[in-house]
Amino acid sequence: MTPKKESQDIFDVIREVATTQGGTSQQIKAALEARLGPGLVQALEALGQYALQDMAEGETALEAEAGAVEISRRIVAPMLTKRLQRRVDQLDQSAAKKKRQRAPRAS
Repeated sequence: MTPKKESQDIFDVIREVATTQGGTSQQIKAALEARLGPGLVQALEALGQYALQDMAEGETALEAEAGAVEISRRIVAPMLTKRLQRRVDQLDQSAAKKKRQRAPRAS
């Protein structure tokens, strides 16, 4: 995955990918996944689907709130999982490095 620039926002990336990749929405989606990671693209899809849905007729405020909580979980979960995995990987690397440093060296 290409490192993200600190000053670049998500919409700059989407615009850049759409203009350079062109093609179908599936091709743009694949390019965004390669650039941003599948978790963030899944979150954007879930948010888009939620934003485009109309409230069901007769839906109560409590049901609407429950739907909003559910969508927030679906949006955050992939990114949180990726972030936690990145941290686990860092800790694994750190532990392996310390283990190598403590290991007695053969002469």
